[in-house]
Amino acid sequence: MFKNKFNFSHFKNDLPAGLVVWLVALPLCLGIAQGSDADPFAGIIAGIIGGLVVTIFSGSKFGVSGPAAGLITIVVAAIAELGYEVFLLAVVLSGIIQFLLGLFRLGIVGYFIPTSVIHGMLAAIGITLILKQIPHALGVDSDPEGDMALNQVDGENTFSEILLSFENLAIGALIIFLISMIILLVWELPWFKKNEKIKLIPVSLIVVALGALINQLFGSIGGDFGEITFLGSSHLVDLPEALSSGNYKKLIVLPDFSIEAFSNKDVYVYAITIALVASIETLLCLEATDKLDPDKNISPTNKELKAQGIGNFFSGLIGGLPITMVIVRSSANINAYAKTQMSAFYHGLFLLISVFAFPNILEYIPLSSLAAILVLIGFKLVKINNIIKLFKTDWENGLVIVITIIAVLLTDLLSGVGVGFLVAMFFLLRRNYELAFISHVDTKNRKTIISFAQIVSFLNKGALMTTLQDIPNGSTVVVSAKKCHTMSKEIQEVMKDFRDITSKKNNINLELIGFEKFLSTEETNSNKRFFLNASSIIILKRFQNEIKSSSNEEDLSFYKQMLKDIFFVNNLFYDDYKSYRDFFYYKGTIITKNTNQLKKEFSKFYKTIIDNTISNDELYEEWMSLSNDNKIKDIISTANKDISQFHKQKKMKKEYFEFWKLIHKSISDISNFKVK
Repeated sequence: MFKNKFNFSHFKNDLPAGLVVWLVALPLCLGIAQGSDADPFAGIIAGIIGGLVVTIFSGSKFGVSGPAAGLITIVVAAIAELGYEVFLLAVVLSGIIQFLLGLFRLGIVGYFIPTSVIHGMLAAIGITLILKQIPHALGVDSDPEGDMALNQVDGENTFSEILLSFENLAIGALIIFLISMIILLVWELPWFKKNEKIKLIPVSLIVVALGALINQLFGSIGGDFGEITFLGSSHLVDLPEALSSGNYKKLIVLPDFSIEAFSNKDVYVYAITIALVASIETLLCLEATDKLDPDKNISPTNKELKAQGIGNFFSGLIGGLPITMVIVRSSANINAYAKTQMSAFYHGLFLLISVFAFPNILEYIPLSSLAAILVLIGFKLVKINNIIKLFKTDWENGLVIVITIIAVLLTDLLSGVGVGFLVAMFFLLRRNYELAFISHVDTKNRKTIISFAQIVSFLNKGALMTTLQDIPNGSTVVVSAKKCHTMSKEIQEVMKDFRDITSKKNNINLELIGFEKFLSTEETNSNKRFFLNASSIIILKRFQNEIKSSSNEEDLSFYKQMLKDIFFVNNLFYDDYKSYRDFFYYKGTIITKNTNQLKKEFSKFYKTIIDNTISNDELYEEWMSLSNDNKIKDIISTANKDISQFHKQKKMKKEYFEFWKLIHKSISDISNFKVK
């Protein structure tokens, strides 16, 4: 496992990406620790463990872990109630709980988060990130980096802090922010992005180095201008004093493993709370990171929970804050052109080396330079054009995104996502309620046709009962459940009552189709008043009537429904009845005049596949023999001409013609046929 993790083949991409993530992570680690009423070094420990330990066990290609803003409220309460040493015990236990959640495969919950909620969450984080950096860009640094909630730890909220910033503007911070922003935007120009050598230069490192030099220049100028523009220590990165002095013993705090601590019930309450909240936030960020991944990799959720559990265990063991996967760092990793997990590992390594090797140099970095980096990350997360496009194509999902954004901005990440999830569930249930069955009424013939969808749940009971109650006495009713594979007991009871009581009472001629798997066959057939031919209940749309008419002219048969299930083995195409001459599409079936003849010629081959156990080599020989048969080739050639002529006369849509070409290619190209 470790050999696969330490992949240095993309060193030139992963190292610069690790530098970028390190620059983003450093102030966030310090800020979240400050907001949590913990020692700043506790945040650094969590960042180092997130990079060096979690990465080794994680299955996410671009995910980066560290201390998270979503846990600040819980951590503050836990430290106040338990004391820091006992709180660390709760963190250790939360890691064990998280590992067990992954072990019992509860990470599957992450796959049920609606895509619209994820997009809304990403956009909300982007907007929040931009809003939170405005005060730092203007030189007001009272709220620590990483505080993402509306109500801030400094007593202000996101919006009041911005207004306050304009009243207390620091010219030097604004100048450094604007210069940093210009450099970052120039680096985003197409020419820079296409140049492979320039892409490898970590522009974020240039920005912070230049910001530090500019601030020192302001300080050396002197006079009124220097006094106005120079940024003091309150506007710069602030590391624990023990790091600068080299007194490392003060930095490490160990958990309280005493019997008294273990007997404290509140320890377990906070351990469970931290484990659950950290797991939810991690799964959200994991799903969001996969959405941003240009290669669209799918990360294993259970493996990630176990990795996070291991990380929290070790973080708590040496005095660190709880860890989750963090979307801000992960998106910075992706935007920095990382290629493998090594970039996340490098970021942890840089954190470890930098805080011990040259802490004094880091304290020259202006927070306004870092604000420019985070603002650009925020803009890349928002993607307004995608939201507008989605609104035009699917207003419901667009509305979920907007509501999620507003909810996150007005509360915090988890609360806002919870609101978005509830709204998405409302639309999902409503859609299921509307589409669970389709009812068509032929008033002229007093006939009602009801078709069930794949899933009909208890939520559809009311609508179904209303539909059945509105059927006039003496009508003909056909209810088809052929497509249905899941029918709740409530719906089964409604149909049973309608069959056994209502239809008899109201003299309704009823036929139930496909109910054998839900109601007993004997009962289902006992109430049939007449036999209704399947063709008499087919209702064609206008374009389907046109296809049917054209099919008849060309000696082809057209059916509205999909007559057979379709399977694919690589590029080989066949169906239940083993016919290569039937032509399918999502709105119906076209069957050519040579169908039966081709079926007959292929029957021996099918029998060989179905009735005998043969090796791949033997099967290949059978197939070669059959495909080289001139009679078969003649049939295929004739049929191909029929279809081609049909297409040239513009009576067959392009996508239907392409389907036939796939069939023809599959028969002709032997190399594509493989048996598993």
